[in-house]
Amino acid sequence: ELKLLHQTLGSTMIYVTHDQIEALTLADRIVVMNNGYVQQIGTPIELYDHPANIFVAGFIGLPAMNFLNVLVTDYGTLKYDCFEIELKQNEKDILKDYTDKEIVLGIRPEHAVLGTDIEITVNYNENLGQYTLIHGYIGKKRIILKIIGWHSFKQNERIKVDFLTDKIHFFDKETTK
Repeated sequence: ELKLLHQTLGSTMIYVTHDQIEALTLADRIVVMNNGYVQQIGTPIELYDHPANIFVAGFIGLPAMNFLNVLVTDYGTLKYDCFEIELKQNEKDILKDYTDKEIVLGIRPEHAVLGTDIEITVNYNENLGQYTLIHGYIGKKRIILKIIGWHSFKQNERIKVDFLTDKIHFFDKETTK
C-alpha cells in the first residue's frame, strides 16, 4: 500500500524503518545509519552490490553476508585456513597494498554454488522450496549459504562449494571500508 501511495502521489516521502526488507522493497534511495552516523546513501541495488563498509554489507541482504578473515598472499591469492582463492588481475591491483596482510572477505549466501574448491561441514539445512539454506562451517567459522534447489544434507556431512568470485567483497580489517 505504501509503495502504491508513493507512486500515485508522486511526491517525496521519508520512511524510517529498522527492517531492511521494507527499506529494500519501498525505497528509491536508502540512507543506512549506525549509531547516529550515515554509513552509506544509495539505491537499494547500490547498497546490495557495493556496500561501503562491513556494517552496510552485513545489514543489507537476508541472510546476512558472511565474513572471513583472509590473507592476501604475495603470489596473488586469498588464503584461509582450508582454502585459497586465486585473484584476477584487477583484484591483484586493488589489493596490492595488502600483500601479506589480512583483509575481510565478504560473500553473500546466494553467491556460493555447489562445486569443488571449498569444504563446508554442514550443521543443518533449511529447505525453502526453490532454495536451501545451508548452515555450516568453513573450518571453525560459521557460515550460511543459499543454494538453488532442494538439498537434504546431513549434520556433519562435508560438501564442496565455490564462491562466485566476481561477487566477493574486500574490506579493510582496520577501517572496515
